[in-house]
Amino acid sequence: MFINIKHQKLITETALFFIVMIFLIPHFYYQDDMDLWQEWALALYSDGLKNIYEHEVNYQPLFLYCLYGYSLLQGSESAIVQNITYIKIIPLLFDIVPASLLIFINRPKQTSNYHLILFFNIAYLYNSMVWGQVDSIHTFLSLAAIFFAFRYPFWSVALFILAFNTKIQSIIFLPILAVVLLLKIKSVKKLLLLILWGLSIEAIILLPFLISGKIHQYLVVITGSIGYYPIVSMNAFNFWYLISKYNPMAIHDDTLIRHLISYKKAGLLLFLFFSTITLIPLLIKTIRAIFIRKISAKYYEIVFLTSGLVALIFFYFNTEMHERYSHPALLSLFFYGVYKRNFNLYILVSIAYFLNMEKVLQYYMLPYDSFIFHNKVIASLFLAIILIGLYRLYGAYNLKIDLNLFKAALFQKDK
Repeated sequence: MFINIKHQKLITETALFFIVMIFLIPHFYYQDDMDLWQEWALALYSDGLKNIYEHEVNYQPLFLYCLYGYSLLQGSESAIVQNITYIKIIPLLFDIVPASLLIFINRPKQTSNYHLILFFNIAYLYNSMVWGQVDSIHTFLSLAAIFFAFRYPFWSVALFILAFNTKIQSIIFLPILAVVLLLKIKSVKKLLLLILWGLSIEAIILLPFLISGKIHQYLVVITGSIGYYPIVSMNAFNFWYLISKYNPMAIHDDTLIRHLISYKKAGLLLFLFFSTITLIPLLIKTIRAIFIRKISAKYYEIVFLTSGLVALIFFYFNTEMHERYSHPALLSLFFYGVYKRNFNLYILVSIAYFLNMEKVLQYYMLPYDSFIFHNKVIASLFLAIILIGLYRLYGAYNLKIDLNLFKAALFQKDK
């Protein structure tokens, strides 16, 4: 790929912005999470990576690799504790790196300054810079997997395996990735090679646990991550805050709603229903693209709009959701905005996300009793974004399956 002057400018500005942000990292964080990073880093330093799941650790291996690298760089337990704030550099890197994907969009004149819309969004950087959480890692890896599925299927699969090994909820993007990969997989042989490639990468990631015979400890983490916080909401101002008369944080998600179905099952059914509705337009567009052997410019729009909506629907209807679980929607809707050249949804989801995060952490000392910070108002804003997104998904694209095009394509293939 040819790197032109505009691309060089983008790379330079991205690198400089990352360096500047490192110096601006606040010595403030969500105490409970940073205490965990410190505890795990100390355990990794003393006992090594292969023994980490003997401790009370509930994260996937990739972030633990990052923590292990941090602990080795510090070189002592006292340094690990003293410099723990700089753990934020790891997720911050994954906030900044997505700007490099703009290089692969074949409209350099139109995308040359779009990275600034990402960099100067306090909501987008809030999770890494202020809170100190790591959702940016699996967010970037998942979206990059979808992004590269158009061009480089093997890179795509590798990135998705890395995303899954960061946060298990990355699995919600698998149907989107699978649909997009249909455009590139031309044979059963290639499909099998991709599966084998993915399994090989998974085996490499889990190698320390396989060699030490402690893979069962990792499997316990995987199975135990579902239901780890068995309450209706972990400060995610979503559907349950909108409809419930009581605080969703005080309700066990196995509680029956009007003696009919549990909150947990109801949330899962709502997620499956709305995510299926969201995926249908993408599937139709993909079938059309396969038959006419052409990807329209709007196809990229629909892929990232679908990704953003699925992330929001996952956050909005499921139980046990944390406030930060809508983070992937920001990056998805940013790239939708890049292709669409319309950032309205990205701006709206940034506002909703910031209000939810700031209401919980209260870093900026704002008037939290005001109308805009009311839980139901924030939940209503998230709902409005989902509805607007679905309207765009079904209203702005020609989703009719043109049978004549299929027949013409089949006829040409036979000839």
